[in-house]
Amino acid sequence: MSELGASGSPTQQLSPIINNYPLALMFCAFGWSILLKSEEDFTEQLVGASIIIHGLATAFAGLFPMDRDPYTPKASLRGQIHGLAGMFVMISLIVAPCSVLFSGSYSIVFKVFSIVCVLLTLLFLALMIKAYKKRKLSGLFQRLCYGSQLVWLAGLSVRNEMLLTLINS
Repeated sequence: MSELGASGSPTQQLSPIINNYPLALMFCAFGWSILLKSEEDFTEQLVGASIIIHGLATAFAGLFPMDRDPYTPKASLRGQIHGLAGMFVMISLIVAPCSVLFSGSYSIVFKVFSIVCVLLTLLFLALMIKAYKKRKLSGLFQRLCYGSQLVWLAGLSVRNEMLLTLINS
């Protein structure tokens, strides 16, 4: 994903405009909506805050492009900031699904779904690290890792929408 916006790539300027920034706004808006509905539920506040952090980190990842060569021995300052933002992107959507495990507000089905998504994220992360060291297919595992996190986020969104529908019926 980051290669499209990498320093010196033909799509460096366009990529964050059509990818990072709109996604960042959507993540922040979704996180904010969870915070607004959370009242005094700490778990919901943690989930909402984690999604907002995810959105902000997504924006920073677009604002600071990765180095053109991901295997460069010494990353530029922009590349280092991009990597740090990527770390927050990943960690924020590990914290959020893990936090629902300790809440009474979520069904056992959603908790199992959350565990599966986190385990897939960690599996793909381990495979990504291994692939990066071999310099082969790390981008594939990065996408699978992030994809498993987005599946959880979509599941959370569907769950929240279903709850709203039930409440308003």
